[in-house]
Amino acid sequence: MPVTINGSAPTTEQKEQMREGFSLVGYGGDGLVPAGPGREAVREAASAPVVTVSTSRALTASDHGKVLRCSAAVTLEYPEGLGDKFSCIGESPASGDVTIDPTGSCTVNNGTTSLTRSRANNPAGFVIRALSANVAGVSGR
Repeated sequence: MPVTINGSAPTTEQKEQMREGFSLVGYGGDGLVPAGPGREAVREAASAPVVTVSTSRALTASDHGKVLRCSAAVTLEYPEGLGDKFSCIGESPASGDVTIDPTGSCTVNNGTTSLTRSRANNPAGFVIRALSANVAGVSGR
């Protein structure tokens, strides 16, 4: 049986990504995510509880492991104290951006300034993941 991605034959670029260790998992975008821990995160996301976020707020420990489906342009504050195991998936609204704003001594993507994520640039969403205490990484652009 031939390999398909979203019902079509893979492009040359997608074939190259598969050769370089990417795996087909069928979650958003073109269906390719890095093999290993990235693949496990996507599998978990497929069954993660979904929380609708309609107003700006701080992330909390109860957001860990959830999909935050933003229904409007909002700011999500990344506060101190979430620990080194926190992670969640964010989905940007159809129009407007999601801003991720580190507070206190926190850093996000090696900086203390806020980041924005839009559906146009991140149609499959983005991941917010703690790298250590008060240090987080955010996928996408």
